Amino acid sequence: MPLETNGGRIVHENLDTSYTNLAALVRYFQGRGFQGRIHVIMSEYEADLILDGPNPPRLREIDHARHNVTENAEDLRRLYVRATEPGGLISVFEGSVVREHARPETAEKAFQEQPAVAPPAPVAAPPVPVVALPPVAAMPPTAATPQPVMAPAPAKPTPPAVPVQDRPSPIAPQAAASPVTAPAPRPAPAPVVPQPTAAPLAPQAPTPAARAAESDAQPLQPRVERDEALNIIGDLIAGVERGVKTVGGDFRRSFIAARVELADDYRFLDPTGDMFDYEEGKAVINTSVAPGIIIIGIAEALRKVVSAAAAGPRERTIRERIALELALLARRRQSALDKFSITRQLDRIAGTRVL
Repeated sequence: MPLETNGGRIVHENLDTSYTNLAALVRYFQGRGFQGRIHVIMSEYEADLILDGPNPPRLREIDHARHNVTENAEDLRRLYVRATEPGGLISVFEGSVVREHARPETAEKAFQEQPAVAPPAPVAAPPVPVVALPPVAAMPPTAATPQPVMAPAPAKPTPPAVPVQDRPSPIAPQAAASPVTAPAPRPAPAPVVPQPTAAPLAPQAPTPAARAAESDAQPLQPRVERDEALNIIGDLIAGVERGVKTVGGDFRRSFIAARVELADDYRFLDPTGDMFDYEEGKAVINTSVAPGIIIIGIAEALRKVVSAAAAGPRERTIRERIALELALLARRRQSALDKFSITRQLDRIAGTRVL
């Protein structure tokens, strides 16, 4: 049953998702028995999370790209994952919760209880004037024209009947002259000998030339764009790796730990599978996940790597060293970073201002 909130005061307005953790914000308000609504606006997406004190929250999602509206309170993970992307806005409104909308049967009952309205009386049509027509002169009777009487034609004489036995039969002499012979027996059909059929050919593995032709038949633009995205992702990971190693951190160990932590939200990051691999500045993706999702997952993993390396009294120095590596990358690959919306992720990865 859908819930809504009455108009109330604004608690927070237009909090940027770049620095706001939606999951922590929801837990904070639930712990205080908050009643109201959290409104999230992302690119082509909106969501209303309605909080009703100790009761479970209700979620209403609007996907403008698919023109789809859904209500689901079972799993809020999809909303939390979307809210990790920077550039979104979060607003919190406090107000009482309306338990339910008016049901259709209630509206129908109210409609049936309305007093009946008498139909309007029919309006009489104006009388049509009657115009008297002059009498039609009677036509004089006409005399019937006499028809000539035709005399019946004389009957033709009927020839005398000839007895049947006296008529000559032209077929009898011929039948008597030709003896009746029995039909010749038909020869027995020859037995059909089954012909051996050739065994079906086993499917052959495609040759390298066939695989190359099939690869060339695929659309060129998506493959080129995917390869370009993997190239810039490899450079981004390599920049963070250099910064972490410069300050004495173990990048490989921290990166694997971050991938394990994010495997539930981004399956391709699971280090036990073979959907993603990175080695010496080269990133390989063996899945059909969109490049935008891949970039968001990699950026979140690198942010956790930097946070683990910067833990301690030298946090600011370490973050500034890694920010320097990312700034050098931005100078070399600015157009590619802008094309795949990675530039705005750099500050979040380093935890400090990069550009």
